[in-house]
Amino acid sequence: LWDAEVALLYSLSQGTMLKGINDNGLLLLQGEPLEELCRWTEHLAALFPSKVAREELTTLAGAVCVAGQGSTARLDRKLWNKLLDDVDFEDIPREAAVD
Repeated sequence: LWDAEVALLYSLSQGTMLKGINDNGLLLLQGEPLEELCRWTEHLAALFPSKVAREELTTLAGAVCVAGQGSTARLDRKLWNKLLDDVDFEDIPREAAVD
């Protein structure tokens, strides 16, 4: 499972903002891409094999889905990075998500 957790952390870090928009120099998700990220993280939280990873992904999904609510729903890159920094897959260092 270690390899799967590294791959997941890397893909969340590197790929999430591919559908982002530039808002005055701030990269962010809003609308359908943000809704999809909410659904995706909820799906991962429900199905990931590791109990610890499921718990961490549940927390992440909650934060993403809250960011996606309301009339000003948006998730900027800075907040996303902080949320990912808070994910603790036990033995997986955060550096695993960096090129």
